[in-house]
Amino acid sequence: MAGWTITNLDLAEYMKKDIATFIPVTYGFIALAVFLFFRNIRLTIIAVANISLCMGCTMGLFPILGILLNNITTIVPPVIIALALCDTVHIFSALDRGLFEKYQDKQKAFEAVLKKLAGPCFLTTLTTAIGFLSLYLSDIPSIREFALIASAGMVFEYFFAFTFLPAFMLFFNEKKLIGSGTGQWEISRYLSGLSEFVFKNFRIIFVTGILMIIFSIWLSFKIPVETNLLEYFKLKSPMRISTGFVEKELAGVGTIDISFKAGKENAFKFPEALGVIETLQDYINGIGGVDKTLSVIDFIKDMNQSFNNEKSEFYSIPSDSNLISQYLLIYESDDIRDFVNTSFDHARLSIRLSEHSTRGQAMIIQQIRDFVSAMETKGMDIRISGRAVQDVNAIDSLVLGQINSLTSAVILIFLILFFVLRSFSLGFLSILPNIFPIALNFGIMGLFNIPLNTATALIAAVAIGIAVDDTIHFLTEFKQNSVDGADVRKAVKETIRKKGQRHDPVFPDPDHRVRRDDIQQFCPYDILRSSERRYYVDRPYGRYPGLAVGNSYLL
Repeated sequence: MAGWTITNLDLAEYMKKDIATFIPVTYGFIALAVFLFFRNIRLTIIAVANISLCMGCTMGLFPILGILLNNITTIVPPVIIALALCDTVHIFSALDRGLFEKYQDKQKAFEAVLKKLAGPCFLTTLTTAIGFLSLYLSDIPSIREFALIASAGMVFEYFFAFTFLPAFMLFFNEKKLIGSGTGQWEISRYLSGLSEFVFKNFRIIFVTGILMIIFSIWLSFKIPVETNLLEYFKLKSPMRISTGFVEKELAGVGTIDISFKAGKENAFKFPEALGVIETLQDYINGIGGVDKTLSVIDFIKDMNQSFNNEKSEFYSIPSDSNLISQYLLIYESDDIRDFVNTSFDHARLSIRLSEHSTRGQAMIIQQIRDFVSAMETKGMDIRISGRAVQDVNAIDSLVLGQINSLTSAVILIFLILFFVLRSFSLGFLSILPNIFPIALNFGIMGLFNIPLNTATALIAAVAIGIAVDDTIHFLTEFKQNSVDGADVRKAVKETIRKKGQRHDPVFPDPDHRVRRDDIQQFCPYDILRSSERRYYVDRPYGRYPGLAVGNSYLL
């Protein structure tokens, strides 16, 4: 068995298997990442529980809204799982020893964290949701459904991150929520080196980024726009094997239908009207990728040949309309009713294709349209329809919807950034880092000939919604540092340090030198301990690694 019904059925079965496989795998990777980064099993359990609650509510919207799982909406679970981790990580990263020392009451400590992060995280959630909602401008129902579900998932993510997550954390002793701090010194050194690299090479970095954006935009014009569902399956899959067999032994499984509607009844009992179908059918038979055509004239030609001793020269349309009427009267099979109605004023030409890509099908359809526009139609209304036309139109709508959604998302997101940052210069700066990943994405697609289809079309909207998150956190922190009186270089360095590491250490800058007396005055109960040429500070909530001691200075 082969054909689009079988293809769609097999696709649905594969999607079920994918969901059953990838959701547990995604959970595993998320849990592993949280544990390796924070080195705390309690935080890992809290993160997984929060993500599960968010995804459960999001997936619960499917039956409530009557939305089905398809090759687009199956992307929702892994996307929501990944994005639900964002605010969780920001909250976890703000939990350091100094915070609980400053606020002896852990509820006040959590309150301080939530107040600090609620604004930026709300903006990141809003911009990501706008990125998803921009896809609602598409004419394709499955993409609109993805837009609704994914944006609703972002609302759930923010709500649970600032309600369920801190509530769950309050059940634990705050000392047990602090990670081991392993790698803090290495992260701080890396961030310090990164900021120095940026300062030394900022002109080269800026020019390189602009050139990459321009080059990527140029490559994006080479992206093929097509969908080929058969390529979603492996060559050795049963469906591909069956399809190949049917197309080799019979005809292609792709279909185009051409409708011929005459202005009067019994029109297709006359040779003039049938000649229009024959002219177009003969032309289509010569187009590459067309395997078989069938229409009412094939039945009439067959009967004319049969009533004339099967002579090949009689395989033609009779010139006498009365003879045609007699043939049609004799032919009692229901087969012919698939190609002409009972009043003989509406006929159909069926075309079987072995061309599966929408780009190739679009070329065939355009050839047919060009020929129809130039031929004599005898006043008939000729229309092209069928599965192939539906797929080609879907791709056209996809491209148009992609342009509209991206344009709308970019405008709305940057208006929000201008309004929130209240600075034209910072708002302008926010544009480039958000355009860069989108341009690079399309550039890579053009470079490696990756087609734009119903699946890859979602990447840009998802990318801009996610990319703007880091921009918001970075620029809000930079603005705060600037307000506090730091110059641009210092503000940038401080922002890279704070937003790059998982929490603020007591002495964040490894290049900063302070006197031992100042340290003892700042935290008189700290005890400096040496181990393997590294020095540690024992605090009430754990040990800080990577603090080296000189003769009279702590580095």
